[in-house]
Amino acid sequence: MEKVNILIPFHLPKIKYLKKLILSFQKNINYIDLYLIFTNEKEYQITRKHIILKKIKILILPDNINHNLLLNKNIYPTFKKFYGLEKTLNKNKFSICIDSECIFLNLDNIYEICKNYCIKKEIYGAKNLQNITINKYSFNFLKNFMDIPKNNLNLEIYHWFSDIPIYDNEIVTKFINDINFNNYDNFINKLSWEAFDYNIYVYYCCLFENYQIINLNNLGFNLNWSLECNTDLEVFDKLKHKGINISWRFWKFPKLSYDVKILYHLDR
Repeated sequence: MEKVNILIPFHLPKIKYLKKLILSFQKNINYIDLYLIFTNEKEYQITRKHIILKKIKILILPDNINHNLLLNKNIYPTFKKFYGLEKTLNKNKFSICIDSECIFLNLDNIYEICKNYCIKKEIYGAKNLQNITINKYSFNFLKNFMDIPKNNLNLEIYHWFSDIPIYDNEIVTKFINDINFNNYDNFINKLSWEAFDYNIYVYYCCLFENYQIINLNNLGFNLNWSLECNTDLEVFDKLKHKGINISWRFWKFPKLSYDVKILYHLDR
């Protein structure tokens, strides 16, 4: 059975959520390889004293990067996700980067979900000027490393947390190379908190890999921004009727189904 990488950037204040996530991982060992990405050896050693990390794979950031700048710019989570992607490219075909405040449900078909997602190449969102700064910073981050082709991307469409952040590792191989990630210090200098990891990747995929960002407002949905925040309790049923299956939910959302694989924002 082919597995999927799931990458979790971790830091100690989130340890109570990590315990819940690991309990849910134990029921899904056959379907995923779970990687925890630690800031340093000390953080890892403290964590393993409190939690049994059996069958969990460990990544630790190197000492010879600018940890002070990562901390001051508040970009540890994003950098850790990119670091995890770089180090696990050849482990499985697909990766998922999420935070520790999540739990897994039944992941028995997560590989097929990732495969279909990367074949369909559609990202869903809605018009939201409130968060347009994040979109612009994420898009403009790419300009530090490459010439941007002419495009019709609408940066007003906000898509963060609309669906599981799935990465096609064949694309990630090119992406990591094109953004010169292995020059860690230069990468850290260019990165800002407003440039979100998955948004950067999505824009790269739209520019070079024929992905599309779909404005759900144009399909008749009234969303506050992405599917992370919606006011329609039937929205996921309506999306499914249009052939759009969303595989995760905010944990407080009242309607769950077999289609839901991950719950997020347990800290909210």
